[in-house]
Order: sequence, then structure tokens, then C-alpha cells
Amino acid sequence: MGLKYPDPPHESVRELLRGLREIAGLALLEDTHKKTLQRAFTSEKPFSRPHQIFFLRVDEFTETRSLKAARLVGWRYFITDQSTGETTVAEVNFDSISARHSFGTFCRRFCEPSILIFLNAESNANFAASNFEVCLLRVPGLHFSALWLKSELEADSFIAITSTVEQAGEMVQLTVGQLIDKLIAATKREPIRPDTTSS
Repeated sequence: MGLKYPDPPHESVRELLRGLREIAGLALLEDTHKKTLQRAFTSEKPFSRPHQIFFLRVDEFTETRSLKAARLVGWRYFITDQSTGETTVAEVNFDSISARHSFGTFCRRFCEPSILIFLNAESNANFAASNFEVCLLRVPGLHFSALWLKSELEADSFIAITSTVEQAGEMVQLTVGQLIDKLIAATKREPIRPDTTSS
């Protein structure tokens, strides 16, 4: 039991490895990232913790007060340097219309809070006996992301991704209703960013 990470499609993994190999050869890539990728490729499985990425438009939850319209737009992977423990994040986009997977992003600097929240959730005693599948929810219009713990046996749970590593230790759990209330409240405080996603 505990948190589960689903098996990604072979096409997504193949595109992930292709993109990482291409990035590893870039002259402008920081040396630390190059070394992380080079050492990752020495292992049989250079990635861990694969999880799905879901997008939700603002109008989709304000009208229905549910997450039913959340759509799969990609897969996210952790790339860990086994010698240093340093973790970076890579994403592979998924177009549901063409069923095509394409390499998206590779970063660490702005992903540290989300990495920490995922790792903290894994070690949280509250989830030790759970049956949650790990996902990532994004609401681009509000620049909001959350760790989404999905389950068919119990109510889903959410942990908002904070903007700083210092805040990541707070680990405030939200129910679906609390999450939607939080998002609706945010629409009244912040200007809505245009949804430019096509997946």
C-alpha cells in the first residue's frame, strides 16, 4: 500500500529518453545538469516516479464545481543523479487528438518545491496505508499546481504546490470541495491568464 506511480506508455518513455539524450549533448547546458543526465543514463532505468499531468481550465470547474473536465496532457518524470541525490524534472507532452507524445521540458531550479512535496508525501505516515495514485493537476489560468492523489477506494486528496522550498514543508491536504473553493476564491483575487494549451 501507499502512494503508487503508474506505468507510463512506452511511447512516452521513448520520447523522454530521446529528448534527454538530445539535451545532454547541448553545449549551453549547465555542467551540473550534464553530469546528472550522463550519470542517469548509466543506470538501467534513468527515471523514477512517472506520473500523469492533468490540465483544467478555470471555466471548467467554476461552472461544474468538479474536476471531471480535467484532461491528460502529458507525463512527468524525476531524473535523479544517484551519486549526488540531485533530482531534476522532465516532462513529455501528450496530444489526445493525435495520440502523439513529444518531449516538453527539463528543469530543476523552478521545480524544487514540487519535488520536495512529492518526496514529503511519500514519507508521510497519513498515506502509508492509502491506495492513492500520484498525479499532478495544473490550472494554467491561475498559475496553480497541486499534487493530486487519486483513488477509486477513498476520496481524492490534494496538496498545493508552493512557490518556495520553505513553504513546501507545510503539506496542507485539501478535499475536492476545499480545492475548488480555493480556486474559485483565487479567481476573484487574480487576473485570469489565457488558456493557451491545445492538448
